[in-house]
Amino acid sequence: MVHYLRRADTVLGERNLARLDNDFDPPVSDSFFAVSSRSSVEQNVNNLGKSFGEVFDEYVDEERQEVRSSKTIPGYLFLRRIFDEVVGANKSLLSINGEDCKKIRDILKTLPANSSKKKETRYLKIPEASKKASELSLKPLAVLTANGYLADLSAFFKWAVVEEYADKNPAKNLKVGKDPTPQHKKRWPFS
Repeated sequence: MVHYLRRADTVLGERNLARLDNDFDPPVSDSFFAVSSRSSVEQNVNNLGKSFGEVFDEYVDEERQEVRSSKTIPGYLFLRRIFDEVVGANKSLLSINGEDCKKIRDILKTLPANSSKKKETRYLKIPEASKKASELSLKPLAVLTANGYLADLSAFFKWAVVEEYADKNPAKNLKVGKDPTPQHKKRWPFS
């Protein structure tokens, strides 16, 4: 019995040292104390069939239950439309990479505000509207608005990582650019 207690104490000490190094799931060195659990690879294999569209819809449903601004959910739906038309809603969430998110960013750089209402871009798909807007030199979305959509995309991937649908956040730190409005010309918050 004392032998098992020493072994358990050794394993516990190793795990505590690993936790100090921010490794919260270290491998157990003594197979006697190893607990069989599903690895992240096995979990991802089960989630491999989940497409961006399926997981994004689940995210939006969860966000609807939270108290949100009246513009939040329509913004998410617009982001879903952009992703559907640029990358594809049926693409596996695990296969989405930084290049796909950069395509979204590049579209947002040139997409005009209210593109579905402007006569020049009204009936076009988003990539076509973005291209047409740059040809006609239409004013693009405000930098803050485009960055907001990218922040929403990053928040979705962060949620997907927490829910174990994704391994990483390919939209992390992605921005269209810096807001060109000087700080002294911006309005005060809540004014």
